[in-house]
Amino acid sequence: MKAHIITVPDRSASLRRLVHSFSLCKSIDQITIHIDHEYQGPWFNTLQALTAIASGTEICLIAQDDIKPLPTAIDAHINVLKGHLTDPIGLISLFTPPRKEFQEISEKGFDGFNDNNFLWAQFYMISPEFAQHVIECNELIDKSKAKYHDEVRFRFAAQKYKKRIVTLCHSFARHDLSVKSTLGTPSAIGSVVRDTKSVASVNQSFEALNLKIRNSANDLHLEI
Repeated sequence: MKAHIITVPDRSASLRRLVHSFSLCKSIDQITIHIDHEYQGPWFNTLQALTAIASGTEICLIAQDDIKPLPTAIDAHINVLKGHLTDPIGLISLFTPPRKEFQEISEKGFDGFNDNNFLWAQFYMISPEFAQHVIECNELIDKSKAKYHDEVRFRFAAQKYKKRIVTLCHSFARHDLSVKSTLGTPSAIGSVVRDTKSVASVNQSFEALNLKIRNSANDLHLEI
């Protein structure tokens, strides 16, 4: 599988660590690095990655340069998860935000949420079709509402094209909080540390995803 990494010049150390970690993944056979030399913001780099993916036919990974992936878990499950990425699902988030709702549904036997609410863009798998939808919606969305936040654009595309986004309860990467945010986001907001609280293990099974469905409550109030 191809992996696209989003980075900036002054985070070369974290980039090198990530490339090394991905090189340990037998399931990742190609890495493309997108460097925002002019510091135009995360969306600039994301758009470069999406454009490359949309021009092809393969499901790909996109990763921020400040993740710490779990190679053994990725190799154990990535092909199974890829098989779940079929219409109407356009994206599977492989990073689990530190929110109690994920722990709560996990304790009830769910593997994640199935809705149009894309939470954090740390690490995810995306189809070329949905990548194209996101690119098209970038031309339609009110930029003042989206700002630098990639997630809003993905949610907008999911809502407009009636697609679904899956966010798993167990993460395939951690968030390296030693890397300074390009947007100035602190490593903790209040008592919440911006790293996942639950990681995927090799012994888990993702063969039959049991997903909690959420609908209109997460729709964006945007003209589409």
